[in-house]
Amino acid sequence: MLFRVAPEITTLMFDLDGTLVEINQRILARGLLLAGARRFATVVPPWRFRSTYGSALAAARANTTDRTNHEVFLLHLMERTCRPERIQFLMKEFAAGDLGRLQTAFTPVPGARETLAAARALGYELVLATNPLWPLAAVRLRLRRAGLEDIRFRFISHSEVSTRCKPSADYYRELMHHSRVSASECVMIGNDPDRDAAATQLGIKTFLLAQDGRRQVTSAGNDPILAIGTLPDLLEWLVACRLARAPGVVN
Repeated sequence: MLFRVAPEITTLMFDLDGTLVEINQRILARGLLLAGARRFATVVPPWRFRSTYGSALAAARANTTDRTNHEVFLLHLMERTCRPERIQFLMKEFAAGDLGRLQTAFTPVPGARETLAAARALGYELVLATNPLWPLAAVRLRLRRAGLEDIRFRFISHSEVSTRCKPSADYYRELMHHSRVSASECVMIGNDPDRDAAATQLGIKTFLLAQDGRRQVTSAGNDPILAIGTLPDLLEWLVACRLARAPGVVN
C-alpha cells in the first residue's frame, strides 16, 4: 500500500487540470487566442493580444503582493490598453461567455467522479486546489465539463480569492488557511511533479497520478510524503485510513 495508514487525514486537495479534467491544449490555446482577440479588440489591437494577455498571466503567476491574482492580472491589462475602464467588464464577458464556447477542449478524466464520490461517502472533505489563474466562472465551467458540477467542495481556489500560484509554498499555506486544516490533516492530489509536489515543502502528503500504472513512494526521514500511483491506489489508501480512524466503520 502507498503511504503508511494515516487516520489523521480529513481533507483531500485535488488539482483540476489534468487530474479531474483533461485538456486539449491545442484546441484551448487556439480558441483562447481567437476569442480573446475578438473580445478585447476595442482596447487591445488584435495583433498585440497574445503578448499582452501572456504578460498579464505571467504577472499573476509571479504575484507576491497582497492583491488577488485577478486584481494583478486586471491591473497589468489596464496598464497596457487604451481604455482601462473597460477591462473588468470585458474580462467577465470573456470568462463567463467566450470560454463556454471552448467546451470541446475539456473532457472528463475516467474514474475521477467515482473517486470524489467515494471519498465524500467515506467522510473526507474535498478542496479544489487548481492553480488560481482563472476567475471562479472559468473554474466552474471546467467542473461542468468534467461532470463534477454537483460535487461539494469545502473551498475552491481561483484567481479572485488567491494571492499566490503554484508552485509557491505560500499558495499551499493560503490554501490550508482557507480550508481551515493543518498540513498533517490533508493530502494534495495532482498530476504535475513541479507544481503539485511543491506541497511537500510544507510537509503535506502528496499523491501524483501516474497514467502508466507506476507506483512509487518517496520518504522524508521515516515519513512518506510523496506517492505516485493510480486513482484506485489512492482510494484503497483512503479506505484504509478511514478504517484506522474508526475500526469497523466506513460512513
